[in-house]
Amino acid sequence: MSTPIEERAAFGAYTNTDLTEGRGSEVLIGVSLCEATARRIAHKRGVMGTDGTVRKMTLYKHSAWWYGPVSLEQPTDADRAAQDRIDAGRTALQKAKDAGLTDADIAALARGTA
Repeated sequence: MSTPIEERAAFGAYTNTDLTEGRGSEVLIGVSLCEATARRIAHKRGVMGTDGTVRKMTLYKHSAWWYGPVSLEQPTDADRAAQDRIDAGRTALQKAKDAGLTDADIAALARGTA
């Protein structure tokens, strides 16, 4: 039987990654159940020393944890290329293990002493 999800109103305080011109991404810097607290957190944390943005949000409780809005950073082309290299390395490592190489064998190959 699943645990019912509880909802609760809260307030998020946001700033910008570019505090000079405001051309960056908005970033959550604090969450509070009290709007006054969120305003205090956002005070002078915005672009050029202005107050950051405060917005109402909904939090969701599942088990003992509260969850809320998240902002996912989108990968750049360089990130995608790096991820491809990571995935290729993991695939090669798994192939080596599937072929019967031990961790010691793989370490020796990595050191170039095999």
